[in-house]
Amino acid sequence: MLGALACGFESAGDDYTLISGKDGISGKDGHRAHAIYRSVKQDVAGLDRVGLPRPAALNWQNKAVFRPETLLPSAIIDTAPIHVLLTPRLGAQRTRFYPIDPMGVFKTLAFSTIYQHAVDSAPVFKACAALVRDVPCFGMDLSNDHTEISAELEKFLRQL
Repeated sequence: MLGALACGFESAGDDYTLISGKDGISGKDGHRAHAIYRSVKQDVAGLDRVGLPRPAALNWQNKAVFRPETLLPSAIIDTAPIHVLLTPRLGAQRTRFYPIDPMGVFKTLAFSTIYQHAVDSAPVFKACAALVRDVPCFGMDLSNDHTEISAELEKFLRQL
């Protein structure tokens, strides 16, 4: 994500975002992502790849934790519409996109949310099911070049 932000993309979050939908807090215009934490975690190698400065201190995971707008203006925005769900896979020669089964996306979203937040499963299942039913799901094979990834992502999003 940091590479895309460095190339001019905006995001409503890194690890955690609040998703609202047609039955949610602001669902009149479809599903939306809302920023919860306005910080990014990145290891030093990732900062070097993107050309961002190393911080003086790292967290317990040996990662920099910072607010990206201190280095990349307008990187984190309050809310954004959700037009597509992407499931990334690392290590490709070139970035590419391909349709994937929404059931796999549903399982990843629902079980990750329940595991990490210890919440009641019924509303999570309902919300995740509505999201994957309403929004197209694609796999995304990622190269190691953040500028190539960002260019391909921009082309892909323009075709939606």
